[in-house]
Amino acid sequence: MAGLLALAWLASENRRAIPWRAVATGMALLIGLAALFLKIEFLKNAFMKLNDLLLVLIVVLIIVVILRGPKTLPQIGRMFGQGVREARDEINKVGADDDPAEPARDETKSA
Repeated sequence: MAGLLALAWLASENRRAIPWRAVATGMALLIGLAALFLKIEFLKNAFMKLNDLLLVLIVVLIIVVILRGPKTLPQIGRMFGQGVREARDEINKVGADDDPAEPARDETKSA
């Protein structure tokens, strides 16, 4: 981390304007979270499972690129985004149905 900070400082145009308090706070937060993830077994296991999941996603993406070609990646991204949007909309609908203060919307009418 110190090397990255030194590199950022060297590449900076105005070296006197660096907010050192924010840098120190960020470093302290980084070290504190790293200690939590390494010492608390539950957080360590959750972090390792997330790491494994990301590794699987990367491998699947590489396999898709090899089998389908790189030109299909935007299409796959659009399909994934559409699925996430639909899921979010459904979650919002369920949350809106639970709120009695809001009047129910009629989805069958077209504008």
